Amino acid sequence: MIAADFATYRLALIKADRIGLTLMARAGYDPREAIPFWERMSKQKRKSRPPEFLSTHPATETRIADIKKYLPEALPYYEKTKK
Repeated sequence: MIAADFATYRLALIKADRIGLTLMARAGYDPREAIPFWERMSKQKRKSRPPEFLSTHPATETRIADIKKYLPEALPYYEKTKK
């Protein structure tokens, strides 16, 4: 697999995270909870991670930043479930 393929997979996962935030919000789960979830995941003991450009998954820090960026899209769906 080449680095360009890795980037394609990372983009697909970022898109999946974005869709997932909306789906969890529509189901009545607070999408803001995705941030502490990924923070906990980043603290788990793991072998050293490869640089992001050599990985099929976004770095946890990148994933958290993207979630923060997409929260404004998901929160209105969550607020609707609270009415």
